[in-house]
Amino acid sequence: MATLGQGSAAATIASLQAKYDTAYQNMGAKVVGQYTQGMLNSDPLRMLTSGNVSQVTAAVTVLAANAQALGALTIARALAECKGTLVSNELYAKWAAELLKASVLENALALAEVLSSNNSCLNGVCATGAAKAFVSITTSVVSLKAAYKSYTTVPPSLQEDLLTITRAARVVQSDLYNSTKLCCSSTPQSTAPFTQYTSNLGGVLSSAPVNQTAVLETGSYPAATPSTSIPVMAGRLLNSAGVKNCVGKYAELPAQQVTHDLVTDSTGAFSVVGPVAAAYTFKKSYPSSTCDDALTNVTVTFPFSLRMPAAADAAVTAISLLTVPASSDASVLAAYAASAPSQQLVPAYLWQHAYSMYGYGSFASNGEANFLSLGGAAFSKRTDGKTPALLVAVLGSNTQTMSTFVSTQNLMMGLLGNTYGTDAVAQAVVAGAYRTFKMVDATNASETLTASANLVSLYSTTYAAITSDPAVTTGRHLLQSTMTSAQLQNIFGAVANVVSSTNQQVQQVVNTATVAAADPSSTVDTSNLMVSVSKMAAVQQQSLASDVGTLATEFAANPTTDQINSLQEVSGAVSAASRALHHLVDNLAPNCINAIHLVLLALPE
Repeated sequence: MATLGQGSAAATIASLQAKYDTAYQNMGAKVVGQYTQGMLNSDPLRMLTSGNVSQVTAAVTVLAANAQALGALTIARALAECKGTLVSNELYAKWAAELLKASVLENALALAEVLSSNNSCLNGVCATGAAKAFVSITTSVVSLKAAYKSYTTVPPSLQEDLLTITRAARVVQSDLYNSTKLCCSSTPQSTAPFTQYTSNLGGVLSSAPVNQTAVLETGSYPAATPSTSIPVMAGRLLNSAGVKNCVGKYAELPAQQVTHDLVTDSTGAFSVVGPVAAAYTFKKSYPSSTCDDALTNVTVTFPFSLRMPAAADAAVTAISLLTVPASSDASVLAAYAASAPSQQLVPAYLWQHAYSMYGYGSFASNGEANFLSLGGAAFSKRTDGKTPALLVAVLGSNTQTMSTFVSTQNLMMGLLGNTYGTDAVAQAVVAGAYRTFKMVDATNASETLTASANLVSLYSTTYAAITSDPAVTTGRHLLQSTMTSAQLQNIFGAVANVVSSTNQQVQQVVNTATVAAADPSSTVDTSNLMVSVSKMAAVQQQSLASDVGTLATEFAANPTTDQINSLQEVSGAVSAASRALHHLVDNLAPNCINAIHLVLLALPE
């Protein structure tokens, strides 16, 4: 940045200040200087400890931009050394003028083109490979830079975000430098040294050797450890009922260096001794993990990945996964920050927000429900021993959400190929759902889940995000270069018609249960309502989701823009789902009730 900001000897102070500010703006940083001179002489470390929200958020964007800048210049240095070029200050200044623009550094093709231009002459296989790897590594840095430009309050994730930037900076300035030199030294030149940045990017970044203590001591931030220690967290992993024998990982925040293995029991319960704020991941792909729904016996293939605060009780659901995109939503931070408890690394208000997207917000604001634990008066067992109506409604919304997540993931993986990172695709699905919910109706997710046109929007948003993210595109892609989201409206519409139709049937039950939850005198048979939800969930998450995946795979092998009037034209998904729905054995009902009671026994009062 200093190189770009330099002026001539005759330059005025004002013009010099303007050059610095322009340099930061071109890199996508937030231009809010520490002093009246703009970005000139602004120290991001001092800004982080200033207590000024605007300066703190600007400092993060500056650090992110610096990580990109130093990484790009390191690539140029490595490529120049490969050619035997003597590196000089003048050469660095020349590279900086060409490279240090967000429009260049955030696009692999643009970066490779600039490296290969006549001005730089750093062309070849290794330049192209290094450019792709650089953009992949810095994807998270770019996202954070954009997020912090929009924040009007300092997010609780500040420490973790600084570690993310620091690790990425280390990798692009050290690992990527070494990989570039290895590429150059191979005969013939090979991009194999860059493979790790797509196939195992998460592992490379998490293991980057950085001085995390120094990062965590740069200011006073929310703590992971609660003010009052909690002996044990009693957790539950829920789908229609508990998700049994599902292996999980626990990693303490913000550094995620202290980890524990977890596994759910036959009711979906798990426990953590001495919990602090942590990242939790449960998924079937872990060794010995089956992740079967204790009620329907459906295998839950969609990974659960989220952060949770230290708590005595916690319920992990498909809805709670929405807390991940919500945690970086500037509007959410602004809305809740003033009333949120201080020093909370993972704020509990994220759960209130996630469930309010389904219309349940009043139960939290009235103090009747704690959505982090699915506890509180509204979730307490009824005096007649029947399932609480709000629990039926919430679990109904939850199974709708998981069913939509699973079918969307199967659709994406079928179109894009199984070598795409399953976790990254799942993350894109959750983020796409969150954005679509906000766009359609931020307090009524059912408007998205039950409307075919809105599900098509969800699919289009998710597909576009996946195919444009260099950190996700790790494998073969049949459609990315030939078909856009707009050209896939036929298959998106065919799938959305079926998924929305089945979600509508679940929504009828959810509506009935929601009305009952608001009426203390209601005598609705909630157990039968739960049976209906569970039957549909079994169909949606098993036969229908499987058929959607098959359809997508067949379509990818022979893509067409012709109208697909119904899913039956390509697969028997609809008829199979219909048969399964209408002929599910009636003796599922007592099993359902028993399983629900097992879950209720684990729920906090």
